[in-house]
Amino acid sequence: MAVTGVLKKCADCGTVFVAENPASKYCPCCSARRNIPGPARGNGYRKPPPDALTLDVRAADAAGLSYGVWRAREDDRKRKAKEAIRRKIEERKKKHGESEDQLAAHEHESRG
Repeated sequence: MAVTGVLKKCADCGTVFVAENPASKYCPCCSARRNIPGPARGNGYRKPPPDALTLDVRAADAAGLSYGVWRAREDDRKRKAKEAIRRKIEERKKKHGESEDQLAAHEHESRG
């Protein structure tokens, strides 16, 4: 009965073992210890989170637009939302019949 493999010396512990793969450097015990998944091993590479520009570019790509067109549409959408809020505030002021001068005078009286 012939032994298939090559006698090798482990690079970690120095024991002699039969390696089925001639390129192996470690004995089965050391190899099992070295093949622990990333976070448990402690030195695994963690990919940094994407920055805001990268997220915007991904959103533009998902929408099927270039970044410039997507950015212009997003800016218009935000501007229109702010204008709508301003209009609602003005409508409430008109509805309650208070002008800014009356509001300022009322605040001055309440402090004084």
